Amino acid sequence: MAHRHPDYPYFTREVCRRNLLQQPFRLIDVGVRGGIAEHWWNFGDHLEAWGFDVLYDEGVGPLIASNEHPDRLHYLNVGLAEEDGTRAFKFYPDNPASSHFAASNRTDPTDDSWRIVPIRRLDTLFGEGTIGAIDFMKMDAETYEVEIVKGARQFFLNSGIFGVESETSFLRTRRNPRSHFVELYEQLAPYDFTPYDAGLHRVPRPPLAQGFPKEIGNGEYVLEPIGRAAVFDILFLQSIFENSGQQAEIDIDRLVKMIAVAEIYGLQDISLDILFGNRKRLGDRLDVDEAADWLVRESVGTRLTYREYHSRTFRRFDRAAREPTTAYYAAEGETTSVIPADRNVATTADGAAILRVSHRPRPGCSHLHFHVVLSCFSTKRNRAVMAVNLVGKTNPVAVVDAPLQPSEVTILDREFLVPIDQDMSAPVFEIRVGLARHRGTLFLNRKVPNTSGAVPLSYVRIRDEP
Repeated sequence: MAHRHPDYPYFTREVCRRNLLQQPFRLIDVGVRGGIAEHWWNFGDHLEAWGFDVLYDEGVGPLIASNEHPDRLHYLNVGLAEEDGTRAFKFYPDNPASSHFAASNRTDPTDDSWRIVPIRRLDTLFGEGTIGAIDFMKMDAETYEVEIVKGARQFFLNSGIFGVESETSFLRTRRNPRSHFVELYEQLAPYDFTPYDAGLHRVPRPPLAQGFPKEIGNGEYVLEPIGRAAVFDILFLQSIFENSGQQAEIDIDRLVKMIAVAEIYGLQDISLDILFGNRKRLGDRLDVDEAADWLVRESVGTRLTYREYHSRTFRRFDRAAREPTTAYYAAEGETTSVIPADRNVATTADGAAILRVSHRPRPGCSHLHFHVVLSCFSTKRNRAVMAVNLVGKTNPVAVVDAPLQPSEVTILDREFLVPIDQDMSAPVFEIRVGLARHRGTLFLNRKVPNTSGAVPLSYVRIRDEP
């Protein structure tokens, strides 16, 4: 699994929408092939970014051609390393994401099939003004992250960066004899960085290459990730996220950006700790109590407050099987329709209907537990939206969404509760899907060319909530 990025980081969205954040959020994306990750777009017009990729046709070229904001989004066709010059680069046409530089310790034998490409130090780019103040850097350079940090001493000391996300591994190799993580952490630690969170990617062995077949009832199965945890995405943050004394010395915009980054990585406890610890100073810019409410919400239309979080009793999802009703959607459907992400705005006519399902709850049941899995695809960046309509109602009883990366399969996987009248014997629900905005087409259960493995099964599963 990767990091837990909230679908709708309420605090980040609101401080940007209301211009409570008065400085841009500045990002470096190393290995930007495919575009800047969806979660950073929550900063909207406040986002300034510098994307690096040594590949042009498969990397920055399409991003440059489609760039609608060249004043604040910059894509550079150059590699980053520990020196300025050129280096051998191995390109794999069938899998561009695995292309890599020759190891700096000369453990990679090279031949004429390797390209010679330009490399620059971050220190050089920072010193000449190509990049300036930076808040956060994401690195995905196929083990070359260590060399990038080695060439960035002045950058780390003077740019103002407070967060780094890097792909890494604990495996020992000829390229990284003590493991990539150990060598990377040794380079980052002098700049006051420490790990805060980790996402992992599993690599299954051939006998279960498609995943583990988990039974979901009625003789049907879904594929779950399985395999050795081989690659990790580590979030490194500086100690200022814990040090109230250091926080007292920085400006309000920097505090707001720190709160937003913690929220974007699903660490709202850290966000709230920073918010409450700097109540007086932040109170000059925003309503602290209202901001606390934003930090306990992750979807449009949610009304939960921080005060309610302390005063009410919460149900916990019970994942045990309780004779669920499961409906499957096996067709390869497509739609260009739109569903507003706010269920108070959406109507039961929005989107395209894909399923009708009825569940007979036990007597006295007041809530139904929904588990929805949809295999979604789009060629354009957007959000897939799914609405649950209770037949007879004017507005949906639930709306959930998930970000869509261009030309990548996205699995919308959500669990939530839907209240029902206790005298309902067999409520009927209609499931509708659409896009968050008019841009592109939403495909369901689409088999993407040149990829292996089965398309995950789309289904809706309903059971009583105890």
